[in-house]
Amino acid sequence: MDDDGDLDLYVVTGGYEFWDNEELLRDYLYENDGSGRFTPRSLPAFFSSGSCVRPGDFDRDGDIDLFVGGRLQSGRYPTTPESYLLLNDGHGNFAIDSVFAVDIKRVGMVTDARWSDVNNDGWIDLVIVGEWMPVSIFINESGKLSNKTEEFFGERTHGLWNCVAVGDIDNDGDLDLIAGNHGLNTQMRASQEQPVALHFADYDDNGSIDPLMSYFVQGRSYPYPSRDELTEQLPSFKKRFTNYRSYSAAAIDQVLTDSELEMSQLLKAYCLESAVFENRDGMFVRRELPIQFQMSPLFSLLLVDINGDEVPDILCGGNLSGTRARSGKITGNYGVVALNNGSGTFQVIKNGESGLCIRGDTRRMVTDGNLVHIAVNNGKVLSYRMR
Repeated sequence: MDDDGDLDLYVVTGGYEFWDNEELLRDYLYENDGSGRFTPRSLPAFFSSGSCVRPGDFDRDGDIDLFVGGRLQSGRYPTTPESYLLLNDGHGNFAIDSVFAVDIKRVGMVTDARWSDVNNDGWIDLVIVGEWMPVSIFINESGKLSNKTEEFFGERTHGLWNCVAVGDIDNDGDLDLIAGNHGLNTQMRASQEQPVALHFADYDDNGSIDPLMSYFVQGRSYPYPSRDELTEQLPSFKKRFTNYRSYSAAAIDQVLTDSELEMSQLLKAYCLESAVFENRDGMFVRRELPIQFQMSPLFSLLLVDINGDEVPDILCGGNLSGTRARSGKITGNYGVVALNNGSGTFQVIKNGESGLCIRGDTRRMVTDGNLVHIAVNNGKVLSYRMR
């Protein structure tokens, strides 16, 4: 952060339960004295339940600026949080930008982001993904970030995205995207014509947000929660559906009244598949990854040359065990290794052959030379050596 040759530390703080004490959501910055001792440095005062921080020299002035992604508003899911661009003065002092990146402030519930020169003009751009968000492209126009998402995609890409990686997977000289989504190991399916939807408003007028998800079954959109789950959140709805049979046949427009539908805000997901977005003459074309990638939500993706053929392969992990009983744990991912054939098509290697076997909810993978370190929720950090 201060260009003194050592690595400093920025810690993003987040959580859903801190709505009554925003001070607990303050991020932290620590300066390295060169020998591994860290001391706190001041940051601008902002209180956001964040997801990630991504460093990059956004304005090409020789120092490292920071994008901090806002994950959610504590106690008010799924309302949009604030994300921030922090500008560095060259000495590790950061200020919140309010001029050059206005478009990113309310981009959505961010889960991951990457700085990368998407249009190859010498200025790093910002790729952002998130929950109920499209894969978003913010082009750096000589020091100003502008949302150009619609210019890069020929379809709506809103999904439940968790992670994104950027690299030239087809060896054609431009940058492609790979993004981890919720996957297909659930009852839900989504398409351009029949998206998964999330209605939300304060339906019982008690001051809190009530989200209600729905998805299509045989051409009609039905609520995702069971009657018990719905009435636990909205007790007054017991009077509308006095038994399970009446609720079982109710579509979303029968669960909510016309006035409730009108007052609702609406989010949609048009695809749930983890996917490659191949760059074809400046447009990103979505291509579904093999079925092994779809067995759980993906939370971490690495593009790394595993077999030494100088083309990037994929290493990924995921799983989601903190689910409701009715949906079951989504834990079909033991770590996926997929080799690139050189043109962007991937062949998945069985776990017994790859040697990778991760049990639990993988949340982050990082490389260190030929080592891969894997963070698993409520478990040990695992390390694998690539041969």
